[in-house]
Amino acid sequence: MGYLLTRYQASPNRGEPFLNVALKHVIGAASHDGSVEDTTVYLCRGLEGLCDRYGFKTQYLLEQLDEPRRREVIAALEAAMHKIRAAARSASRAGFQDQARLMERIADRARSNAANKDVDFGLAVTQLLKRFGFPDADIIDAYYQRTPRTDGIPTWSSVLSHYRGTIMHRGHYKFSNGTHDIEDVIRINYHLLDILIRIVLKIVGFDGTYQSPVIRATNAVPVDWVTSDLPADRLGYNTV
Repeated sequence: MGYLLTRYQASPNRGEPFLNVALKHVIGAASHDGSVEDTTVYLCRGLEGLCDRYGFKTQYLLEQLDEPRRREVIAALEAAMHKIRAAARSASRAGFQDQARLMERIADRARSNAANKDVDFGLAVTQLLKRFGFPDADIIDAYYQRTPRTDGIPTWSSVLSHYRGTIMHRGHYKFSNGTHDIEDVIRINYHLLDILIRIVLKIVGFDGTYQSPVIRATNAVPVDWVTSDLPADRLGYNTV
């Protein structure tokens, strides 16, 4: 603790509002005083603040692709646009003018908006992780490829966006009807809490050990303990 306080005092970010807010949300998420939904809210707000601080809140999707993948996506979107426009013309000739106008607008968006600017919480978090050299997203995505989720969500970033949207827009998870799995929500919450702690420690320049919330035992691990070859079960994701 003494070393942590020493590093914090020496940090150029000491007292910065973004760091104070992140610390507040770490404490709130780790307190166990509220519901599982409360924990998700603390974690999402803490991570969103850091994403905003480091410029990852908005994504420009095409710009982040390499050239071969960019050309492939553009070609697919243009083909979809032309196909929708052809369908819109057919609808117009058949007298369905209202439908044709809507289809023309969809065609416009298929090329201009579908792969450009986006605001996605999960993608923002994965970019934040990359900024700090944490490979968690790649580890869990590889795990999901081997062990697909029962809800069909394909990537870890999509899971984060789904849970964030559920809580921020609906206010609660649907555990009673099986829409959401409480064990999975708790697993994701613990993982995000660990990520938030590691990022804060990195920000203040701490290079000692800490107690990771994803390890359900007394432990002392370094801030960079999550490496690219770490099994997903070490992060709380059950393997089969």
